[in-house]
Amino acid sequence: MRTVSARPETPSLSVSAIVPAPLGDGCALTIIVFPRLFDVPSRPAVTGRLSGIQDKIRLIHFIHVLERSFRYPYSAMSNEIRIAELISSRICHALAAPVGAIGNGMELIEEFEDSMQDEAMDLISMSATRSTNLIKFFRMAYGSAGYDGLGNPSEVRALAEGFVDTEKFSFDWNFDALAPGESLSPGHGKLLLLMIELASEMLLRDGAIEITYAPEADLCVFARADDATLDSALENAMTSDCDLNEVTARTIHGAYTALVARELEKNLSWERLADGISIRCG
Repeated sequence: MRTVSARPETPSLSVSAIVPAPLGDGCALTIIVFPRLFDVPSRPAVTGRLSGIQDKIRLIHFIHVLERSFRYPYSAMSNEIRIAELISSRICHALAAPVGAIGNGMELIEEFEDSMQDEAMDLISMSATRSTNLIKFFRMAYGSAGYDGLGNPSEVRALAEGFVDTEKFSFDWNFDALAPGESLSPGHGKLLLLMIELASEMLLRDGAIEITYAPEADLCVFARADDATLDSALENAMTSDCDLNEVTARTIHGAYTALVARELEKNLSWERLADGISIRCG
């Protein structure tokens, strides 16, 4: 047995995990939370089972789940902290699968050596590419660099097509209103990426994402498919007066897109049509 300790984001908690050694498939993991500042009579524990050697990833997940039981209620937090936490959770969730797949590929190499070398390298290569594309997209869509560092239409296109599964969805880009060499207005590239992320979630199986941009007109992204759907929770998050206490990591991009639009003196709107859903910022 060995103990793995971690420092959670909440300064009032101490977390330890008791992990069997050597670690193998199906090993039991027990995590104990020691509240330091809260008046809690007992020490809650959670027991789970690990798969493979990714105990640190499992530990982080359990810490996150347990922490939330002891956090100050969100009503006591500023909206800025709430938004930052939810965006961080969303980004980490998106990256967990491809980053974890890289680890799985390394395990295959270590365990099977030459017999699965090619398959493992293919998995690692594909997952590394996916991770890189996600990080590039999130950096511009959610980071400050997107305001001033995303004026080239071809860069917006490359980021969007790296983020969305182009084998499942097609893109139709219309930047005809821009003169050759003309850049997007500051912040518009960032806003387009966020609108494209929204559109990609409205397409269930296949379809097209159509982008129309003109400097003095509304920014338009159309999710074209007969069965395009806008989830009610995401729609609520996209409204200008949404309650952030009801927004989750799954819907925070809707609220954030509306905030960025207002920062750029635009309003986010959408309309359900017979052949899809139109998203506009104007």
